[in-house]
Amino acid sequence: MKQVKKVKRNRKILFTVVIVAIIICAAAIGYLWFANQSRDNKYQSTLDTLEQQYTDYTTLVENTALPEGWSKSTLSALKEKALNAYDVSEITLYQNAVDGDVEAQKKIGNSETAKSQPETVTVYTQILKNLNAYPENLAKLAINDESLLAFVADYPNQKDKNLAETEVPVLEGDMTLINSLKAADPRWGYLPFGNSLFAQSGAPETALSMVFSYLLEDPKYSPAYFALWAPEFGYDIEPVKENDNIFGGASYAFGVNYTPLPGYEAYVNDSLSQGSVVIAELAAQDGSDNNNFVVIPMADENGNWVIYDPLSSELKKTVSPDDIKEQLVNVYAFWR
Repeated sequence: MKQVKKVKRNRKILFTVVIVAIIICAAAIGYLWFANQSRDNKYQSTLDTLEQQYTDYTTLVENTALPEGWSKSTLSALKEKALNAYDVSEITLYQNAVDGDVEAQKKIGNSETAKSQPETVTVYTQILKNLNAYPENLAKLAINDESLLAFVADYPNQKDKNLAETEVPVLEGDMTLINSLKAADPRWGYLPFGNSLFAQSGAPETALSMVFSYLLEDPKYSPAYFALWAPEFGYDIEPVKENDNIFGGASYAFGVNYTPLPGYEAYVNDSLSQGSVVIAELAAQDGSDNNNFVVIPMADENGNWVIYDPLSSELKKTVSPDDIKEQLVNVYAFWR
């Protein structure tokens, strides 16, 4: 009798244990299911947000109308740049996580938000929402060099600058060295100049600034200084005139020795070897007449030219004469 009771008690205990185990397993499975559902929902929710943001942006870009006076090719190029600036990697990452990709889920981890877009996307949005406020040629600066995007974007806030009513900026730094100066510098780049803005057509004056501030060791000879000086003699409209040019005029006005030379590699090398600083006129590579003017202060030990380009975002670069000798139009040598 006792044996029967013991067996029944053991069965009851076993049954209870099994029931408890089932409950625990069910709870664990339920928890894991809920956790996975919550996680999947989190991924999906973030993915939905990212996709909506991308849709909003691409819609803005694609629906931006052609401003009056703009060419379709310029607008198309700007739109392409804007679309390429958008980083879609987070969309791909969250889509993979929603699809069950463990590596993608690990990469996301406990982060509650996705990475933000590059600042360029914000700037393109600002420009495209107010595109009629921007001259086409100014937009081309950003198309050709995205480092100038912020400069271009701020144009509506800066376009009314007038140096005649304010103190002309002077240069900073060591005037015994060539300073790398840019036409698209906010201190003077927005100034109306010639038929455009200084940022677009102020390469000769910026080159003069680099040379004269160095040779005269005087920080007053900034691009802004020449931006005000050049119009007095008409050099803002035609930087190089027949039988006259801004380089000869500035040299005469400010007491710098100067000689114009033919646009050949040998003349550049000869001038540099004698200690002169050279401004070289380079033919535009797009076939237009928008020639550039760069400063060549020296050649390195390998015979390469050190170049300071007013229209490039680079501080300076070293190039082989063979790479640009076909672009040489004119050469101007300066010395003290």
